[in-house]
Amino acid sequence: MVEKTDYCGLVSGKDVDKATLFRTFYGKLKTAPMIEECPLNAECSLANHIESATHDLFIGEVVTTYCDKEVLEGNSVNLAKLDPILLSMSDRTYVRVSERIANAFEVGKKVGPTAA
Repeated sequence: MVEKTDYCGLVSGKDVDKATLFRTFYGKLKTAPMIEECPLNAECSLANHIESATHDLFIGEVVTTYCDKEVLEGNSVNLAKLDPILLSMSDRTYVRVSERIANAFEVGKKVGPTAA
């Protein structure tokens, strides 16, 4: 899906109906299409909209999530199974983020004492 999502960043929704690139569904809010091919979708409501001279910032509140069972481990998303990608703007590349390197709120205890 990298090619399709990159294309979505290259064209304006004013000129191209990007929803035709994917199979879509609507969730609880029925206000924004989500992508069936994505194993994880977060449905958000608009919490705030901040305008600046060059960009608009939209802040969303997650209302609910939709997740394929294949990427779950118990009740949690297994990132190795999900195999998410991120856009690195500094070098304009897409990178995978699925390698587990340490346990959060645990590995730091090796540095020194922690607050009780």
